[in-house]
Amino acid sequence: MFVTNNVELRDGATLETGFGHLRASTVTLYGNDTYNPTFWQGGGIIPPAETNVISSGLTMYGGRYILDGGTLQTPYIGVGVNARFAQEAGRNLVQDVVSVTGQYEAVGGDLLTEGLYLRGSMLLWGPSVGLVTFTNTGLLDLGGSLGTGLTNAWGGQVRLSTNAIINFIGSPAQLRFASSSAVSWTPGALLVITNWDNSGNVRIFFGSDASALNSSQLAQIIFSNPGGFPPGNYPAKLLSTGELVPVARPVLETARSGSALVLTWSGNYKLLSATNIAGPYTPVPGASSPRTNLFTKPQEFFRLQGF
Repeated sequence: MFVTNNVELRDGATLETGFGHLRASTVTLYGNDTYNPTFWQGGGIIPPAETNVISSGLTMYGGRYILDGGTLQTPYIGVGVNARFAQEAGRNLVQDVVSVTGQYEAVGGDLLTEGLYLRGSMLLWGPSVGLVTFTNTGLLDLGGSLGTGLTNAWGGQVRLSTNAIINFIGSPAQLRFASSSAVSWTPGALLVITNWDNSGNVRIFFGSDASALNSSQLAQIIFSNPGGFPPGNYPAKLLSTGELVPVARPVLETARSGSALVLTWSGNYKLLSATNIAGPYTPVPGASSPRTNLFTKPQEFFRLQGF
């Protein structure tokens, strides 16, 4: 089927392509809360499997695109807030950017893109290892939620533009990113990593050494309730291999010395104090370990904070 201009699906319309080939300039799906269109692409994976070529891009304001076989080839895919792209099999080859403000879920097949803009939800997993592959050779403009249960996911270079979550779903899982230390991240934005554990089966990498993220970027990453650690949020560090791991909380040790209290700790942390256990806590000027503190206040509380 050759369409010289555009294919538009509206309301509850359904278009199914099986073992043929579709050529179109653009495909656009419009939908609403009541009526949503569906574009279903089948065709298997054995040549001559179906190939849909959309020369100027697929834009989804609503509805569903189900990739269940064959190959989808296009320079752009835009999955809007009210839209869902479901990849169950086949190959999705995007020559430029996949933009997701809605939902993209891949449980089978291959996704290859040259850029990813994420503000919605992307879920990459498969019932068995190796059933899904994900490769982004360009920039990942990160926000929203990225969930993965893959062992062969390559996310490209990362720019953290707004708050984001990376959620590991299942084990084993491994996610690799390119070195991103030269990419500017939005100040104050946080990247939260969830469901990580220290079994060695769930791993995340940036580049191949400890220089792949700079210190300010590392300060914007939090491991939430990592397995093998007491519940809580933990800062991140890069190992010499480029693997990103949580940093154990420092221990603030105390010992009495005459009428003074000696505080000792390890690591690059600053000492904070407050006269109320709930704070506010402020830095103790010039404090380094060991710190001898005289009892000059009715009560005083201490804690550590990373630089």
